Amino acid sequence: MYTQSELSQVRSLKKRRTLIAVIPAAILLAAGIVLFVLGRIDRSDSMWKITAAFTVAGLFYLFFMLGVYVVPVYKYEKHVDRMLNGRQHLCTGILKEVSDNVCEKEGVLFHPIMINVGEKNDGKDDRLYYFDVLKELPQIPLGERITIQHNDIMVSDFYRAE
Repeated sequence: MYTQSELSQVRSLKKRRTLIAVIPAAILLAAGIVLFVLGRIDRSDSMWKITAAFTVAGLFYLFFMLGVYVVPVYKYEKHVDRMLNGRQHLCTGILKEVSDNVCEKEGVLFHPIMINVGEKNDGKDDRLYYFDVLKELPQIPLGERITIQHNDIMVSDFYRAE
């Protein structure tokens, strides 16, 4: 389900987004420093206001873009890396529920999936896993016996049991 090429695409997207966040902020901060130096050379009493405005704008832009634009890709990269290189476990059971609801775990969006691993379909044997929203759900009907390959509670692969 996850591939090394997907991981490299996510890493490249993270680098591109980081540059989009850092370069304009660095330009604003550099402009603030240059204006500060020029203001000190001219002994200007009001240039510090423009310097402060450039500095505040640069830092606000940097923190906003990092939080909204870069961190979600960073978290998804971490998730994909864990799905490819983390410890994997197998669990076989009967598919009870695939929810259309979306929930967030560790900064990534998932669909909850419930399987029952017991012999008698007892509620104590239910297991809850989370399937990545960006991946297409396999078309397996409810009640079918499936095997889930997972890292912790995150599904890394999902197929019919043999």
